[in-house]
Amino acid sequence: MLCTATLATAQLPEVDDLKAPTTSAATLLGTSATAIERPDNPKAVILSLVSQVAQSGGVPTDYAMGLTPYWMRWHPTLTFDSYAKPTFGQRLVRTFNVSLASSDWTSGSGSAKQDFGSKIALGFSAVAFEGAMNAKVFDLKSQLEMTLKELGDALRKRGDAPMMVAVRARRKAASDRITMLAGGPVTEENTPQAVEAAIRDFNAADGALKMLMAAEDKNIASLQGKRRRLAGQIREFDTQRYGGRLGVAAALSWAVPNDAFGDADYDRRAVWVTPSYRWKIAKTEDEDDDDGDVVVEEDDLGVELPDTSEPPSPASGLDPGVIELVGVGRWLSERDQATQETTDGWDVGTRLIWQVSGDVAVSGEWVKRLWSSDTLDDPQRAVALVEARLGKSAYVFASFGKDFEKKGERTNLVSLVGIRIGVGSKPLLTN
Repeated sequence: MLCTATLATAQLPEVDDLKAPTTSAATLLGTSATAIERPDNPKAVILSLVSQVAQSGGVPTDYAMGLTPYWMRWHPTLTFDSYAKPTFGQRLVRTFNVSLASSDWTSGSGSAKQDFGSKIALGFSAVAFEGAMNAKVFDLKSQLEMTLKELGDALRKRGDAPMMVAVRARRKAASDRITMLAGGPVTEENTPQAVEAAIRDFNAADGALKMLMAAEDKNIASLQGKRRRLAGQIREFDTQRYGGRLGVAAALSWAVPNDAFGDADYDRRAVWVTPSYRWKIAKTEDEDDDDGDVVVEEDDLGVELPDTSEPPSPASGLDPGVIELVGVGRWLSERDQATQETTDGWDVGTRLIWQVSGDVAVSGEWVKRLWSSDTLDDPQRAVALVEARLGKSAYVFASFGKDFEKKGERTNLVSLVGIRIGVGSKPLLTN
């Protein structure tokens, strides 16, 4: 939820509150939409808007939509190399996101609650820089291309191997002989023993054919498993990019008295800038202990089973041995609809995360408000956090530091130790 100048005394920001959001329109309104709709084609956009307006009988309540125009159509000429290493312009076009949001405009609560109308917002966001993939991804891409070619050849040639063609012809000959003997008169050649011999030949050929088909199916299943594994590794490299990243966002909202759009007036506007840099300082003990062997599960036929297990997430979401420095900045302006006075100001901050190993992460963050306040003596916050994983979804953490200091209160120190168990694998430290 976004913290505005008006809400500052109730909602003091942390670093995560100041990061450039994808759906900046919903963030600017300070509402938590029940579900952010993400239509993937123009017809779905129109259908979503029309259905929401029809259901609400006007401006929808707590509604949000986010869409990325570039990905709303098929791009058959898009190559992996272009996706992995886009130009500046290509990156902006592919990450440019448009968001819409609406919420009720109310004041007070209970019997004193007043409904003034609605608020609507329009937002934009994009990634100007996003770091580089690990160079190993291009080796994985070559392996994936080779695997896909082998898989395609195996599927096209399934059942057409010379040995399989010969065995299939042998089985047909045995089947035809059985049919001929069973329907003909008893002769020196047509005897029960001859029929049994033909049946044995048929069964032998049929068994051999099934074994050959099983071997081909095993090879196809193995190639499919390899394809899934390589694709998963490429996805992982895509999410763990290194180097500089810059995310930007902006949004503007209007107050609509009594849902009369002719009377709509400017309400809030905001700009977010989130630069960050990620690098790997050294190989960790976790990687040193890796001997390179990959253990896979197989079924009774020796076919590799897909890995459905979910490995525990590192405490920060970063790879072991990785450090990330994140900077945040948000400019916010808001107009008081009663007095028509406008207030604005900047909130800035930074966070440093070090994923020491797969189980331990440390983080420090600092946030400062760069606008005058009648309620704060010290408009800055500095906190350090240490978090260690105890199991797949259990974390122990300790934080300490100094929070925003309100006027008339003693220094607000932060000191907290706790354990989170059974609440999922998402850690407190997020990159």
